[in-house]
Amino acid sequence: MKVRLLALAYITSLWWELTLGTWELCEDPPASSRLNLSVRYKLPSFTADAPIQNLVVFGGRVYVGSVNRIYSLSENLQEESQYKTGPVVENPHCPPCQDCGDKFSASASIKDNINIGLLVETFYDEELFSCGSDAEVECMYSPKANSEQQGCPDCIVSPMGARILSIESGGVVRFFVGNTVMPSAPWPAISIRQMKETQDGFRFFSEQSFMGLAPQLPQEYLLRYLYAFESGPHAYFLTVQPEDRTSRAHHTRIVRTCSSDPELRRYAELPFECILTEKRRRRAAKVEVFNILQAAHVARPGTALRKEMGLEEADVVLFAAFARSQPNSPEPTASSAVCIIPIRDVNIFFKDFIQKCHTRQPYHFKGSEEKRCYNLSSTDDSSSCGRHGAGYQLEVTSTMTRLDYFAGQFSKVLLTSIAVFPVGEQTVATLGTSEGRVIQVLVSRSRQRTAHVDFQLDTQPVSPSVALLPHQAQDSSLLLVTGNKITKVPLAGPGCEQLWSCSSCLLAPGFMGCGWCHNRCSRSRECAGLYWTQDSCPPIISTISPTHGPVGGHTKITICGRDFGFNRSERFDAGLVSVEVGGRPCTLDVKESSSHRLVCAPSASNAHGGISVVRVYSGHSAAHKEGFSFVNAAIREIFPAFGPKSGGTMLTVQGDFLDSGSRRQVTIGNALCQLQSISSSMLTCRTPQQASLAQHPVRLIIDSAELQAPTLYTYKEDPFIDHIQPSRSFISGGSTLSAYGAYLESALQPLMMVAPAQEGKVFQVTCTLSENKHAILCTTPSLKDLSLQPPVVTKVSFILDGFSTKQFNLMYVEDPKFEEFEKPTVTSKGNRNILEIKVPRVDLEAVQGEVLRVSNRSCESVLLVGNTLECTVPTELRAATRELEVEWKQASSSVILGRVALAQGQDYRGLLGGVFSVSLILLLLLAVFAWMRKKKRIDDLALGMVWRDGRARIPHLDMLANARSVSPTNEMVSHESVDYRTTLLEDQSPPVSQAESCRLPHHGHSELSAMLLGPERDAAAPLLPDGVHVDVAGLQPELLSEVQRVVIPREDLLLHLNEVIGRGHFGCVFHGTLLDKDGVKLHCAVKSLNRESRDRVVGRPSHSSVRPT
Repeated sequence: MKVRLLALAYITSLWWELTLGTWELCEDPPASSRLNLSVRYKLPSFTADAPIQNLVVFGGRVYVGSVNRIYSLSENLQEESQYKTGPVVENPHCPPCQDCGDKFSASASIKDNINIGLLVETFYDEELFSCGSDAEVECMYSPKANSEQQGCPDCIVSPMGARILSIESGGVVRFFVGNTVMPSAPWPAISIRQMKETQDGFRFFSEQSFMGLAPQLPQEYLLRYLYAFESGPHAYFLTVQPEDRTSRAHHTRIVRTCSSDPELRRYAELPFECILTEKRRRRAAKVEVFNILQAAHVARPGTALRKEMGLEEADVVLFAAFARSQPNSPEPTASSAVCIIPIRDVNIFFKDFIQKCHTRQPYHFKGSEEKRCYNLSSTDDSSSCGRHGAGYQLEVTSTMTRLDYFAGQFSKVLLTSIAVFPVGEQTVATLGTSEGRVIQVLVSRSRQRTAHVDFQLDTQPVSPSVALLPHQAQDSSLLLVTGNKITKVPLAGPGCEQLWSCSSCLLAPGFMGCGWCHNRCSRSRECAGLYWTQDSCPPIISTISPTHGPVGGHTKITICGRDFGFNRSERFDAGLVSVEVGGRPCTLDVKESSSHRLVCAPSASNAHGGISVVRVYSGHSAAHKEGFSFVNAAIREIFPAFGPKSGGTMLTVQGDFLDSGSRRQVTIGNALCQLQSISSSMLTCRTPQQASLAQHPVRLIIDSAELQAPTLYTYKEDPFIDHIQPSRSFISGGSTLSAYGAYLESALQPLMMVAPAQEGKVFQVTCTLSENKHAILCTTPSLKDLSLQPPVVTKVSFILDGFSTKQFNLMYVEDPKFEEFEKPTVTSKGNRNILEIKVPRVDLEAVQGEVLRVSNRSCESVLLVGNTLECTVPTELRAATRELEVEWKQASSSVILGRVALAQGQDYRGLLGGVFSVSLILLLLLAVFAWMRKKKRIDDLALGMVWRDGRARIPHLDMLANARSVSPTNEMVSHESVDYRTTLLEDQSPPVSQAESCRLPHHGHSELSAMLLGPERDAAAPLLPDGVHVDVAGLQPELLSEVQRVVIPREDLLLHLNEVIGRGHFGCVFHGTLLDKDGVKLHCAVKSLNRESRDRVVGRPSHSSVRPT
């Protein structure tokens, strides 16, 4: 697979390279563009009262056979006389009743007399024979009633059409007649007759002088005779008829018989086809068959063509215009070809096929297809004529084929007329079309076979009936029929106005006499007073490419136009041409230049800003055009900057003027990046393969200028995929298939290929990389249109830029029966919304492909619980207030399963907001209350201050005493505004003289209690120094028992000496910390018994006097 992909990429690149290499080539102007097809010519003409069927030129007069008339015209197509031939009575044996009274009509039914044949016979006398469709005209007589004569020698032509040929041989004029007939017609199909001595009728030479269609043929069998001519000892007819008695397909045949025989003694038919092939020498080339003859003409070719074909001067050539028919029909299509064959070659075909016994009896005449051969032992030549040879009537079973002489030039045109005549040394074919156009073209093997005349003659088709009006020198004219009109068209062409370019004018055939006259083509007499030339043409510039090139790129400029270095030899003459760009010479590349394309290289001094003028000199004329400038091309960035080492990544290069210059090439390292597209600001290419992981510079080479990208391109490990999930999909597709592997981010454009087994069809799907870059996500295509019966096993592979993975099995299963699905519902479980659908049997593995969607989002955690399909509604939809649409995703559409509304839980956001607001207000009120209380306490303290020794004092103990006096049961309950722990700044830092009165004797740190912790170490001290000894044994037992409950062990109470709460007559009050039996710290006030702190007995405060801080 990888090799095939790289091969495909190489072929695409090769095509692109070829395209880049040829886009600067100037297109050759098509042949039709050399002519102005809208030009009309005013030519001599004659218009009859009815459609014209035949015309003949004799003795300087033109005889025209029309419906009910025969006209005699001058050479200038002026009417001289006319002869009335109709209308005629439909039944001549039942004339109108003249004396029948009022009961019968005095007139009979009449009909038009259509001219079927018109010819001049001069052997006996100068006589004009006109044969019409009526039974009582000059050359056609009906048999008498009850006549038993067979063949009806007087019935010359069929009303359906005929071709008549008069040939004098041995002093006898024989009329060879081919009639268009059907099996039921009373006229013979082919016959040989002679005129009676009385000149009032015709007769057969014998019973062998005619043949009619076999009666056993189908009634729809139609044999048409289209053209007749004489050459050498033979008379020829061209017919169109069914290929055989049962076929509805038609073909063309050449009929040959001896012109000197009074009987059809040596008669043969040869199928004739014109073909068009793309390549002549390859058997497998496509072949187009043109099987239906439209018109034909036999003529001697001009000197040039006769020499090219190796013919003798007396040789004649058959020119035949064919068309492709509709299937199983003789009706032509608008596709034609022209085949040319010398009559001598036709006779060679006859002789060769007859000698090889490729013959049988003609069934349409004999009623038998028996194989019949000419007497091979005879020394007689089958092509010779005379009584001495054996007779035969044969149909050749092989087909003579010729190639379209104009190689498909008329493959989109229906040709209806052809006439070929020599003009000077050349041979000119005049062709008429079904659209009324006239085309003139040289018939030559050495010169270009393109039309030099193509104009609209009329809106009616051009008739096959054509006559030459001869004249001296090259002034002969053709008489062409269109409907009821005859037009005189010169063989040398109606004029030069159609040739709109100088080169086409000067290259027209010399006999046209065209030359260039002040920007138009004309004949010399039409260019009076102006310069008229047939030697040179002024150059014309149409395009310049490229329009800009990189500085330093040495870009070559291609100038497209026409008439560069023109001369009459039709060869480009570089010596007549010079080019300038911006006023400085541009060196011409002669090998790459032609008459419509110049290639030159500007000099280095031309590399300047601005648009330069390009000037071309050709001969004595010049042309100029603006359109080239030098630019500074640059690369700004590349994307992506990495890819797999197997290559194949579509690399985008962005920059400025990237399309400048003539040639561009992108390389990564030393490998070529295959170009895909180019514009001014961006180009793309397919990265090449690299053998190892590495970084390489990206370069763009424009002509000779080299640009480098600012960042390097990094080759990474090839991505690979080891498994896919899910392994099943529904037949209608739409499942999200996840392909897991490694290095997946190396691929820029991942693709999934799905190939159903034995179907020969591959589906290609564009994939994306997941957000975590661990998987590739693809949507499975639908296989429903393949009419496969599930389950269907398919092979899945992935193309990761230039790398192709192994194949995986993906099974397609039957779609669920959605009509059996119940309406989806949603229930709330915790903080999740669960979608539930009661379903019939469904493939759970296939459901994992994210086919169940809610509001265009994949439903999560799909489970099948019993017959209930459950999944979790995506969290982002929880806040949805409207109904959500539940759908089943498919490849090309979705099935709507219903709508659901999510269960709305209690919204606590308002409540939480209210609680928060109230809490904030309460905190603010508490803060205000605390501030006001503190302020009040400070005010109360200010009122209770006394001044001693010039300093403010707080009589804490007096206030406490007052409190006791108010509530004697609650000892040491402080005043409502007084906290016993309250101190002032002045108390916290009293003068030394004052502080010493309330401070206990100093003790070292080593003497402090081991229970002091943290910050309390520096501010606390034991109540008694270690040196003080209390003899408990010396105390009275009764006293000890009484004070036991209020005595606090020394290790349970800490004294904060630096925190003096108050002073009284009994001493100082300090802040203390009491440690209870549970280890809880309680703040308390500690009284001293005197100011000197000599007394060491401390009373335990009551519960009410302990105030936590």
